[in-house]
Amino acid sequence: MRVFKSQECFDRHKHTVGSAKSICASLVKCPDCHTVVKRGRLGRHHCGLTRCSTCKEYVRLENHQCYMQPEKERNTTVSEDTDLLDTEAHDGDDAPQSGYNELLFFDFECRQENGNHEPNLCVVQNEAGDEWVFEGDNTRNEFCEWLFTKEHASCIVLAHNFQGYDGYFIQQYLHENGVIPEVIMRGAKILTLNVPMFKIKFVDSLSFIPMRLADFPKTFGLNELAKGYFPHLFNTVENQNYVGPLPPTSFYHPDGMSPDEKEKFLEWHNGLKENNYVFDFQQEILTYCRSDVDILRRCCLEFRELFRGVTDIDPFEKCLTIASACNLVFRKNFLKENTIAIIPPHGYRPKDKQSLLALKWLSYKAEKEDLYIQHARNAGERRVGNYLLDGYDEATNTAYEINGCFWHGYGEKIRYVDFTSLYPWCNKMTRTVVGHPRIITENFDDISTYFGLIKCTVLPPRGLFHPVLPYRTQGKLMFPLCKLCADACDQTPCTHSDNERAIQGTWCSVELEKALEKGYIILQLHEVWHFPESSDRLFKEYVDTFLKIKQESSGYPKNCTTEEQRQQYVDEYLAVEGIQLDRSKIEHNPGMRALSKLMLNSFWGKFAQRPNMTKVELISDVQTFLDYLTSDEINVLDANFVSDEVIEIHYENNENFVTANSKTNVVIAAFTTAYARLKLYGVLDQLNERVLYYDTDSVIFVSKPGEPEPPIGPYLGQLTDELKEGHITTFISGGPKNYCYRTSSNKVETKIRGITLNCTARQKVNFDVIRELVHLHAVCKVNNTVTVDIPYKITRNTKTKSIETKRTKKDYRIVYNKRVIIDDYKTLPYG
Repeated sequence: MRVFKSQECFDRHKHTVGSAKSICASLVKCPDCHTVVKRGRLGRHHCGLTRCSTCKEYVRLENHQCYMQPEKERNTTVSEDTDLLDTEAHDGDDAPQSGYNELLFFDFECRQENGNHEPNLCVVQNEAGDEWVFEGDNTRNEFCEWLFTKEHASCIVLAHNFQGYDGYFIQQYLHENGVIPEVIMRGAKILTLNVPMFKIKFVDSLSFIPMRLADFPKTFGLNELAKGYFPHLFNTVENQNYVGPLPPTSFYHPDGMSPDEKEKFLEWHNGLKENNYVFDFQQEILTYCRSDVDILRRCCLEFRELFRGVTDIDPFEKCLTIASACNLVFRKNFLKENTIAIIPPHGYRPKDKQSLLALKWLSYKAEKEDLYIQHARNAGERRVGNYLLDGYDEATNTAYEINGCFWHGYGEKIRYVDFTSLYPWCNKMTRTVVGHPRIITENFDDISTYFGLIKCTVLPPRGLFHPVLPYRTQGKLMFPLCKLCADACDQTPCTHSDNERAIQGTWCSVELEKALEKGYIILQLHEVWHFPESSDRLFKEYVDTFLKIKQESSGYPKNCTTEEQRQQYVDEYLAVEGIQLDRSKIEHNPGMRALSKLMLNSFWGKFAQRPNMTKVELISDVQTFLDYLTSDEINVLDANFVSDEVIEIHYENNENFVTANSKTNVVIAAFTTAYARLKLYGVLDQLNERVLYYDTDSVIFVSKPGEPEPPIGPYLGQLTDELKEGHITTFISGGPKNYCYRTSSNKVETKIRGITLNCTARQKVNFDVIRELVHLHAVCKVNNTVTVDIPYKITRNTKTKSIETKRTKKDYRIVYNKRVIIDDYKTLPYG
């Protein structure tokens, strides 16, 4: 029985579009609790219960504590139980698909003389190496018309950098032809694109193998393959039938290469030129594109076979990224039931608007009568039907309601060391949380009794060169000793009171314990998530599995040449890592080594994925568009008419309608990063003011005779020397991920985030320039700017779904506000 506001409303509910069922034929209202459910689910409907999208059980969601589920074989049959837009079945980078016809690999070559990239050649290969070639002005359309047929139904199509390049041409074609694909975006990039009517899925190989295509052959041991050179700027209408001398080097844009790469290119070009090489444009472009697709095909197939052989999972079928593939492997092969909790999006303590009077009275009542009363500040207000109780004692089944007029409602050398697999070490060697926490908001014990997350206000000590606790402000993660100084990026001496210096935040208990050891004082505890259960073996089997493969496929160390030395190597590895290497499998295997390294380094990050990701929907129906705009459940962030019939909207869920992600756990992710910071802090604390620079897993420091230094070793979590020979003689840093150094062999290395240091950029931004800018900034308090010209910048037009080449510029200047800069280039923490 359903009630309608008007006859028109009733008629609209009975109206059908095509073969789809009407709303009335699809939904029904329960006669007892008046909940609207699908007709196919009415027989399994239980009043007051909701079906959990993770464990699939009918539960009371307000007190249901769910767990990440071990992966089982999926039943991909669409039934009455399946929501086609179920966000839990499609949570961002998992893409379950029940088998597939075959893999197809393709690449576009494009003209760009007018600024817009227009495909004029496409090479496609299937798994067997059969090839199809499309060329000319109509390349894009001919390829898509060939692809989108029943013959290619259920195919998975791969391109390298599909998300940032090739995918735009596919999406452009579909929009022009009125086909609405399913798209998952990551910013302006297309993570995947599905065409439901043909069950064709596009995947980016870059999402699984994050490296340049030119590096594929070496990585997978296919040394007979090599990516060549092609003059992309020579690809114009005028030159399509060119046959003659080799085009000048400028058409290859060598200034966009690295110095080493440019040197190799010029050697190659001069060699051909000296031999009077005849350049046939049509032959050359086909050979170049064919080679790229061949490299892509053979290396991806090798990657798939290696992955399947180790995990019994086809990564391209089940996932969209290497991170989701790692997560799937863990869930299928290693996860035990009821170990990793699904953290509710809004935490365990709902933000119920309960009056202060009620909270004080309930706390008084609980303490006086030795009761545990559930309320808004501990487990959340108890729900009875549609009502929220101020307090509830489960033991006596007693409800408490408050009546109040408040709203309820020298020998010195510079060394550069980094950790070997820091995050895998954290996953294997440290203790992490298991299950759901107990929420504590009052009657706190000593924090040494807690293991979990602690929200508190702390007073940092004075004079600590390396603070312990991170604090986010100004959009950056800082380590200050004074809150107000950090908030204002105040470069003057701190004169603030203790109250003004105090920092409030939520930290892992293990990190907070180290802070207390270094002189921090806890002023007030606000809330604790204490996990009674914990484990130091939760991820050990996963890490050991791939660490063993990585070590075996690396071969023996160069110094292990005799039988005795090799046996000693195996014995030592067992003693340190607890892993028994199989001597029959110890041989150099670059492909397997690359795979296992990816599985180790890409594993933990999935646990930290945000639950409320921006989603993209393509809509061709006016009413559906209006429904999105007026929905209380979502916020429409952007809308773009991609054609006269289709509009693209970007949206996210409203805060109150964010659903839990069944494959993530933010507390585990927080502990992983906390342990990594503590591991790094152990080195910083030992070296103190000798530290020149540090990053997540590396430290650059001054080595002095007679001074202690961190030990070096080859095993997991140990420090290794980043410089194989010699040491650093001069080091300059302009801020995070912005430094350069010169070694004892006079080699210069420069790293600057955000600027590709090709030959053009290095003329503007180099060792001498950075040194001068740092001096002006730190000593003279002058901020000079160096402008880098980028003549050929490939950009994505998200409105027209086109790829464009533009001339642009980037400014480089010293921006540093994470610490206080002293005149001698030294920095101190705020406070």
